[in-house]
Amino acid sequence: MTTASEGEMSVPDNREILTQFLDALHRQDLETILQVLAEDVTWHELDLEGTAVMRQGHQQVRQGLQQTLQIFEPGEISLEIFLEGDQAVVIRQGSPRSRLTGETLEICMAHSISFSNGQITGVRAFYGPELVTLMRM
Repeated sequence: MTTASEGEMSVPDNREILTQFLDALHRQDLETILQVLAEDVTWHELDLEGTAVMRQGHQQVRQGLQQTLQIFEPGEISLEIFLEGDQAVVIRQGSPRSRLTGETLEICMAHSISFSNGQITGVRAFYGPELVTLMRM
């Protein structure tokens, strides 16, 4: 935690916020994910048809994540994290099991994440071709 002088609120370190976010994403814990996102968060990703969409705020992000998280059962995943100041890039590789087909897939995705005032304010999700194909099924 970043220390603050007496009378000020301390703001969580971006690495701590990122860790909470990634752990919750892996566990598919939607409520914890939303706790670390700013109320007016902007989330860019592909929808289930493979079309680029922007979701604004908790309600839209919740709806999008509910759709996306229903596709996979949590599985083994490896992370590469690049964090500098208020920006992070996370590369996630793993082999989750598809709830749609029952297959275990090798996937790769990246998230570009922005922080401000102790919360995540922006997420851009980039998916590999195998994930796009699955999302279009």
